[in-house]
Amino acid sequence: MGETYALSAGIPVVWSSDDEGVAVVDADGVVTAVGEGAATITATSAVNGSRTDTVIVNVTLTDRGSFRWRRSY
Repeated sequence: MGETYALSAGIPVVWSSDDEGVAVVDADGVVTAVGEGAATITATSAVNGSRTDTVIVNVTLTDRGSFRWRRSY
């Protein structure tokens, strides 16, 4: 648990997760696995709040006790 994956937007954005029981994201776009499931990570433009992009992260626990990531854009 606690494995991370870094996202990048290329412009100033505000990051958010719709399910912090699965994955949390910090201000730098680093996503941390918290539990199994799917979470939508949203990047909202810091300049124009009507511009957003999302990625769905699917987190599963492996038999070795670590998380496996799968992203959908």
